[in-house]
Amino acid sequence: MAQPQATLASEVDLTKTVADSTSVSIADHGKDEPTSPASPSAPEALSGIDSEPFSLKAYIRSRLALRPPVTSDPRNLPSLQKSLILLCITSASCLPGLSSTLYLPVVPQVTENLNASPMSINLTLSLFILFMGVAPIIWASVSDYLEIRRWIYLSSITIFCLSSIGCAVTDNVIVLIILRCCQSFGSSAVESVGAGTIADLWAPTERGSRMGIYMAGGSVGPLIGPIIGGFLGEAFGWRSTFWVGTGLGLLVLVMIFFISPETYRSEAKFGEHQAESLPQIQDETQTQGKGHAVRAGTKTFNPLKSLIYLRYGFILIICVQGALCFATMFTYETIIAVIYTEVYGTPANLVGLTFLGGGTGNIIGSLIGGKISDYYLREAIRKRGADSKPLPEDRLSPFTFFSGIVIIPLGCLLFGWSIWARWSIGFPIFSFFLICFGMVQILIASSTYLVDAIPGKGASAIASAAALQMLIASLMSLMATPWDNSIGVQWIGVLFAAVNILGTLAYVYLLFKGQEMRKNSKITAYPK
Repeated sequence: MAQPQATLASEVDLTKTVADSTSVSIADHGKDEPTSPASPSAPEALSGIDSEPFSLKAYIRSRLALRPPVTSDPRNLPSLQKSLILLCITSASCLPGLSSTLYLPVVPQVTENLNASPMSINLTLSLFILFMGVAPIIWASVSDYLEIRRWIYLSSITIFCLSSIGCAVTDNVIVLIILRCCQSFGSSAVESVGAGTIADLWAPTERGSRMGIYMAGGSVGPLIGPIIGGFLGEAFGWRSTFWVGTGLGLLVLVMIFFISPETYRSEAKFGEHQAESLPQIQDETQTQGKGHAVRAGTKTFNPLKSLIYLRYGFILIICVQGALCFATMFTYETIIAVIYTEVYGTPANLVGLTFLGGGTGNIIGSLIGGKISDYYLREAIRKRGADSKPLPEDRLSPFTFFSGIVIIPLGCLLFGWSIWARWSIGFPIFSFFLICFGMVQILIASSTYLVDAIPGKGASAIASAAALQMLIASLMSLMATPWDNSIGVQWIGVLFAAVNILGTLAYVYLLFKGQEMRKNSKITAYPK
């Protein structure tokens, strides 16, 4: 990572330092900007500009700047620094799932200790999920409006930590409900802004594998949360789960504060290498001369502006299937504990272990899915010719279709009918592994597609997808128990298998018509 400097202006990356020391100017990269003065040598940069002594006060003040200037392309940061930034946002992505699932095993304790009604306790669960869908929209809008990433993370995680402390000390269930909403709101910024950071740091051909690592972090929470929460609740009581969440939040907060610089990448300043040049909507700026933009109007803030993207067909198709496969996973997750207890007699303290199948599927799928996505992207470029540029539709790889048409439906059918036939519990556990593994392939493809298709607005595009995911997942999960009681888990499997096949087949249309749909939409910035 970049070393501490005496002033804010010295917070340039080591890549620029090395480039300047070897007389490589910004103009060498095709920029229409004057070459900056030579930077100090690496030893001088480590101790401060012009060999000034290191000042902790000045360093802390520079880290507190709301909008520090991004003077060089974030994609040129050293590999180590970019990896550390990825570590930060991956760690932050663990918080929503972890804080949600840590709480699940201690719900009976909370009900008894606070003398709460079942409806009140259900609100602590359902509203948490609802805010996980709403919050990313707001955070992404703020990020794109202010053109910042770093302080979005810092402020949101601070909200998460403070609300977690409140949850740990409250004796009132109404206060707990409100604080759980705040906890969800604070932890969910990374759900959308994290994708924007990845787009800031990596070109499209490298983006998929990093997106996979980032999504793997989000899978760790649901994997270990129920297990840790159960043991914490049994040993120390339900309040300990919130104290542990607070500690993890503080750790991530410190990591981001000291490691991660501001990375917001201006497409107008640094450009984007796209397959075709889409017409620009000049609602914020107007072009004046080669490579220069001037302010044409006043920027307005609309926290729900991200949702406007859903009116475009190519975005809606991508988001709907992503939401359907996520809702499939979340619906099964809702009924697993009850089914395993009633059908297999699994003790309550061991139910959390049955989620290991799904959590393992999430992590393995995330780690290999991103690499597969990048591989097929490079193969598509190679087939078109070495000089061709990547297309977002290249993300819709054969493995994406195989996951949506074969792997997820197979998991749904095997889950339902193995339980109906009273086969070994290993079958539904493996089935849930398949569902989660296949889901991650769809989500990686859809996320990278959105980031590639709307350069510079990846956070807002992902936020609109997240909102649709949580909305459909919430509705499906509410129907899960009535469906199980009326038609049985085996026919739920048939229903979800059919839905996922149809949703994935819609990607075929996008594969052939997506480029035309994107050109007709004429969006590379916020729509007017």
